[in-house]
Amino acid sequence: MAVTDRYQQAEKINAWLSSVHQFLPAHPEIARMVNFYVKEKGEHDRARSDKWEDFKGPDKETLQILDQNFEKWLQNPLSFWAGRTKPNFGLAPLDQIVSCYLEIQCDDV
Repeated sequence: MAVTDRYQQAEKINAWLSSVHQFLPAHPEIARMVNFYVKEKGEHDRARSDKWEDFKGPDKETLQILDQNFEKWLQNPLSFWAGRTKPNFGLAPLDQIVSCYLEIQCDDV
């Protein structure tokens, strides 16, 4: 296959995928029946970056807890997990945070 043919085929595929990419969000009932997601290259990175830019930082209560326990956790980092399931570092960071939050049993962390 000639290089020109590959470029032409790639352009056709790009055009077709672009139309599918626009069609599926506009038709969610059909999108649920489709076995594939069509995402642009870098789309996940852009979404992650956008979320990071919107992050305002931890709330006052979290900052207070971090400040109150800083020395204790600095001396013994595992004390943060005392009485809780050890963190699952195979999870995405946000999932780890949610998992830990759901496991908290005491007020003094």
